[in-house]
Amino acid sequence: MLRRWPMEPTIHGLQEIQALISSPVQWQVLLQLSERPVTTRDLRQHVTSGCLPWALLRLWQHQLIWRRADEQWALTATGATLRPILQAIQTCTDQKGGTNS
Repeated sequence: MLRRWPMEPTIHGLQEIQALISSPVQWQVLLQLSERPVTTRDLRQHVTSGCLPWALLRLWQHQLIWRRADEQWALTATGATLRPILQAIQTCTDQKGGTNS
């Protein structure tokens, strides 16, 4: 019988997330939305330009984000489960003196 290590479910979950979120722009969008809902205009100011519409579409297709009636993007309940990961990424970025924009 194989012994399951405690980290195995976490590693499996991270692999699934990496398969869903395939571009740096998608990560930047999620990092911005982890703090609060944001308009597309605000995202354009804080996210690397180029593929923002594609990134929003892909995240929406994976049901990680949604567009609210007030035209702001927000994390879905599923997307909100990524907050601990996003906060860890932000903490590492802050400690290294970098930015996510």
